[in-house]
Amino acid sequence: VVDTYIKNPGFGIFNKPVRFFFKLLVGPLREKDYEAAQRVDEFITISDYAKDLIFKYYRREATVINPPVEIKDFKNRDGKIEDYYIVTSRQVNWKRLDIAVRACLKLHRDLIVVGEGPEHAKLMKLADGEDSITFIPLVGKEELSEYLSHAKAYLFPSLEPFGIAPVEALSCGCPVIALSQGGALDYVKDEFNGILFDRQSVASLEAAILKFEKMEF
Repeated sequence: VVDTYIKNPGFGIFNKPVRFFFKLLVGPLREKDYEAAQRVDEFITISDYAKDLIFKYYRREATVINPPVEIKDFKNRDGKIEDYYIVTSRQVNWKRLDIAVRACLKLHRDLIVVGEGPEHAKLMKLADGEDSITFIPLVGKEELSEYLSHAKAYLFPSLEPFGIAPVEALSCGCPVIALSQGGALDYVKDEFNGILFDRQSVASLEAAILKFEKMEF
C-alpha cells in the first residue's frame, strides 16, 4: 500500500512534505510488513495476480478463492446488441477510465460511462461535450443489466486484483475488452469471451477494439 501511494502521483492525497517523509519510512515499513507476513499461517487471496504478488513480496504461497459476484440480477442477452461500448466503475484516476474515453473519441465509437467519483469532472471535460460519450449516474442492477446486455463490449482498462464489474458484464453475455494484467486474466479468455490488450494506453485499447470488431462473439 505504501509503495502504491508513492509511485502513483495521481493519488494526490498527500502534499509534497508528507510524501517526502513517507518515502523515508518505506524501508522500515517494508521490513516490518515482511516480518509480520511470515507469522501468517496461510494466505488466501482473490486471484492468481494477487497470489503472484504475495509470493513476490512475502515469499509465501497462497490459495486463490475468487470473490463471489452476485449475478442473479443480471440477465443474459436477448439477441439485440446496440452500437455502443460500456464501462461501469467508480471514477477514480487509477481506474484509467480516461483511456476508454480517449480511445472511443479517436475511433468515433459510442461509449456509455456509468458511475460517479472524483474524476467525473475531468472525464466530462475530456469528452468535451461529444454526443458519442454518454455519462450516466449510478443505477440499480436491473437497469445496469439492460445496459450491459445490449452493449457491444465492456471496456476494462484498469489494473485490479480482481474486478467485479467485468464479471457482471460477462454474466450478461457482454464480451470484455480488458488489460492483459491483473485479476482479469482469471476470467477473460482472449478471443473466447473477450479481447486482451497488452499496454495501459489509448493506442493499445484502440487496437483491441478494432480487433474485436473483426471477430464474432
